[in-house]
Amino acid sequence: MGVRAALAVGLLTVAGCTHVHRGAAIKDPHDDPNGVNVAILDHGSYPSQPQPPLGTVKSERGGSEVEAHRMATNIALPNQVSPELTAPFPQFTTAVDSPALLRAIISDEIADAAETHHFVTGFNTERAGAIGAAPARLLSNAVFRFPSPEDATAAAAAMSAAPDPALLRQSTPATTVSIPRYPATLAWVYQIDGGFDITAYTARGPYVLYQFAGSKATAEEAASLVAGALDVQGPLIDSFAATPVDKLATLPIDPTGLLARTVPYDEATVNELTVYSPHAALHFEPNLDAAQKMYTALGIDAVAFYRTRVYQTKDPAAAAEGMNQLLAATVANAQSYTAIPGIPGLPQARCYTRGSGDPDSRYVCLAAADRYLFKAAGAQDIDVRQAVAAQYLMLTAPR
Repeated sequence: MGVRAALAVGLLTVAGCTHVHRGAAIKDPHDDPNGVNVAILDHGSYPSQPQPPLGTVKSERGGSEVEAHRMATNIALPNQVSPELTAPFPQFTTAVDSPALLRAIISDEIADAAETHHFVTGFNTERAGAIGAAPARLLSNAVFRFPSPEDATAAAAAMSAAPDPALLRQSTPATTVSIPRYPATLAWVYQIDGGFDITAYTARGPYVLYQFAGSKATAEEAASLVAGALDVQGPLIDSFAATPVDKLATLPIDPTGLLARTVPYDEATVNELTVYSPHAALHFEPNLDAAQKMYTALGIDAVAFYRTRVYQTKDPAAAAEGMNQLLAATVANAQSYTAIPGIPGLPQARCYTRGSGDPDSRYVCLAAADRYLFKAAGAQDIDVRQAVAAQYLMLTAPR
């Protein structure tokens, strides 16, 4: 919380391998020059065959994570509240499947209050933006789940009453503030460096709706952002089909079967090892406007997050068309990338580098197979190419 207190400061299974003899490859002159040559596709240590069915989670904690992924479909995107709120804060957009992760979003003291009242799971999303030359604004929108409405009501009061030392160190003394249309919301306003930050807690059934809203203009504008978020978020979470708490440990990991056909790895974050609905996946897209347009145009109905990211489109023609949109729609700044040679054996693959910046996205490769678009990013060129080659093989392997 402290790093954004002021607005301006704001997942290896090894399967069968293809054996390739050393020496110069001799191309059949009758081969289709645009065809895929699986004999020379280098998938490294990544598997080339789908995994067996992934079954159910192994623990309540695993169930809390899966439930948080499910909840993401019913969490309002900030740009549903105000269209300019599209600039991502990836460090704060996350499934919140434990009090430990809750502490990454709010203060230890507030997270302790939630834990005392049996916090179950949640999801937080965050974006910033400005209207023309108008002052910057920020909205963090979250839903935290508790076992019962009574727990949620008690948690909202306790969380609101708990201190946020990072904000208090930077602010004039916090004061309570009323949120338009929501008299039961418990909210505080902090004045920091000429801007205004509001933290707000609203009990709604077994949930606490949480907003952190910032405006460089006025406290009233920040309060209006909170009210707008509640207008959208309340009905959305009311329609969520929550899993009973005592059934969380029985949730399936991969009900669509797509995750088993997505390249795995052993470094998955809490936001990976899942297949998201389109709305849920949009929380993680850095270029939100372009991604929303691509999702709609291509009929994307599921997105798998693992070592690679796999977009399930409406048909093969849409996937092929999407090759022209995928980079721009799924990176923060496509203009910072330069095209480099693609992947041997996979002529339609496209690879790019930006040479510097975040090493986790220094190299990006894209490809398509059947109705699927997919990409991989990373710090090592060869690793990214191998992940995309493996993904093509997994998606085209006989079922």
